[in-house]
Amino acid sequence: WRLMVMFLVAVAMLSSIASDTVSTVIFMAIGMGLLRALNISPGSRYGEMLILSIAWAALYGGMITPAGSPPNLIGIGLVSDSLDYQIGFARWMVVGLPMAVLGILVMLTVIRFTLKDEFGKINIDPEIIRKAREEQGPMTRGEKIAGLGMGTAITLWLTPDLVNVLLGSTHSVSLWIRAHFGGQNVAVVALLVAASMFLIPIDWKKKKFPLTWNQAAEGVEWGTLALIAGALGIGSALADPTVGLGNFFASALGNVAGPGISPFIPLFVVVVFMVVMTSFISNNAAISIVAPIVISIGSAPGSTLNPIAAVMAAAMAASMSVILPCSTPATAIVFGSGYVRILTMFKKGMILALTGILMATFVAYVIADFVFPWPPP
Repeated sequence: WRLMVMFLVAVAMLSSIASDTVSTVIFMAIGMGLLRALNISPGSRYGEMLILSIAWAALYGGMITPAGSPPNLIGIGLVSDSLDYQIGFARWMVVGLPMAVLGILVMLTVIRFTLKDEFGKINIDPEIIRKAREEQGPMTRGEKIAGLGMGTAITLWLTPDLVNVLLGSTHSVSLWIRAHFGGQNVAVVALLVAASMFLIPIDWKKKKFPLTWNQAAEGVEWGTLALIAGALGIGSALADPTVGLGNFFASALGNVAGPGISPFIPLFVVVVFMVVMTSFISNNAAISIVAPIVISIGSAPGSTLNPIAAVMAAAMAASMSVILPCSTPATAIVFGSGYVRILTMFKKGMILALTGILMATFVAYVIADFVFPWPPP
């Protein structure tokens, strides 16, 4: 049980700074190796839940930071374009971290009840872990440089929001950071740190560096980048008042978002729609369709819905769809392992999806509404 908990927490931590797909691929390889070492074959409930929960943990971990999942970045971009409001890295984490922790606790509860009779049957030989540690060896210079780069990036991503909190938004340092970086802090830092990996030598004589162009070109998910760019374009068009499509949908939902009506009613409809829709289409496409509609509803005169908080809730709901293999690349990857049955994925995924709908509606929105008041002060 402790091994599974630590394993899944590690998945979530990696997924907070890397894509859900990459995190799932990496940890599924580790998980499959672990199961083979323990002689656990397909058909085992423990093996099935370990592999399946890798996708769950990766999706929950993706909520923690803006960089954790493409829907997060799309939502932030649409809020910036449509409302001229910048969602900072640290302030996103104020909402995303509690959501991820709560989601992981729900996930672990489901696993615990599912495997309550299994844990006593599995004996892990400490010798296996000792040998794995010996084979890994000490950190190389390249690994240390990469780790330092990642730590630097996270520190710089958090700095603008921390400066605002510690010094105040009117302090000269806060004003300088906003004037020089504005909403581009995440992109600028990522590019600078990535560029430094080409320049800091591991071995100058051998011209060896932490990152080569071929590695970078192969490692970047160009399809995802193109999809995000396209989604932002579609979303901006939907939210554009001159196009009118966002206003059309907003007016259609106007009866459930007008004055005197609880914002949780339209929000609940939006979150349910997101979870259902992302079961069948890309979560990037779903957020690019839903976010502009939510922005139009929330920014309409007399609306009680906070559009920024609602977009954040919708973006996090995009990571709640774990019902079918086609829901996300992460669920498709674990289903292809041979350990996971579709009925198990559906039954357990329904529990997580239903609790996720409640979490996005009543936890993510409430926290985000406090952190990002609307209209802005």
